[in-house]
Amino acid sequence: MENFKKDLKILLRHEVADKGRAQAVAFGVFAAFVIYYGFTCTKYAWLIKGSSAFIILLSIFRVRLINAYKNDFTLNDKIWSKLRLNIWLNMIAWSVILTTASIELEFTGVHFIVVTTVLCGFISSSLITLSPDMTLFLPFQRIFQVSNLEAS
Repeated sequence: MENFKKDLKILLRHEVADKGRAQAVAFGVFAAFVIYYGFTCTKYAWLIKGSSAFIILLSIFRVRLINAYKNDFTLNDKIWSKLRLNIWLNMIAWSVILTTASIELEFTGVHFIVVTTVLCGFISSSLITLSPDMTLFLPFQRIFQVSNLEAS
């Protein structure tokens, strides 16, 4: 049973890496679009465009990690940790961009609907990508620990 769990973990990691190239390219292209368009924001344009540039760098780094994996076909813990960190940083950067745009747009209009839809899509795709990894559940475990302490 232990070998099965280990093999499944390795298989899931390889699946995440295999599918990651298309996501990285898509995130990078959309970030370039955000730099150009900026959701018509002016007050926080610097934060939105800076985070978008960061996402482009993350996307390049992610593609390089995946290419390194493809050349060796070994996804050791070091590469997996870098890939996982990249996914988390990407998700956080998109959250900053889209939340900032929503605040500046005062949660109204067509732009807000687009921003909210994109936010939900990007974050959910990042969460699904990390679903084989138990670090995904750490924030939820922390919330339940705090709520159990308050209840007692």
